[in-house]
Amino acid sequence: MYPLIAFTLATIQETEAQNKANHINEFSDAKQEGFNFWTLAKIGRFTFGLISQVLVFTTITSLQPTLALHLESFGYTPVFIGFTFAVPTLIYASTTPLIYILTEKFKKTTVILFGYLLMAMGMFLVGTSKILGFYNSPAFIIIGLAVMGFGAGMIIIPILPDMLESIEENHPSID
Repeated sequence: MYPLIAFTLATIQETEAQNKANHINEFSDAKQEGFNFWTLAKIGRFTFGLISQVLVFTTITSLQPTLALHLESFGYTPVFIGFTFAVPTLIYASTTPLIYILTEKFKKTTVILFGYLLMAMGMFLVGTSKILGFYNSPAFIIIGLAVMGFGAGMIIIPILPDMLESIEENHPSID
């Protein structure tokens, strides 16, 4: 989506610049910069945010094929298995206001780092680590999915504004 967004922003800015000849100075800086996806990719915080989002969604969705078979081995119905896949999303959605409050009280990077730690802990719970004493039980798996949902929110919610701020800092002429 980010290459598409960058391309769309560049196209819109070029069109507006051409249509508003009397206000050409507003958009000339953005046009001269050659604003595109590679311009965004050069911004470290933007690239980190992009990679973070890909990692979060890949982590959660990569579980589905194997977790479905694993839960089926416990004798659960497809409806229950489908519900377990909804657990991270439900936790993510219901804790959004709390995460917003956390980003008000702590630095975004602190919240994001803690979110990564929660995602890792959730993966250990879902994957059931015998070394850590997490046994192969559906309770640990569901708790792990809930922890992953909370961790995902702690990563994604502060990352989006941080990505936008990094663009504004590096390209103040871009609206």
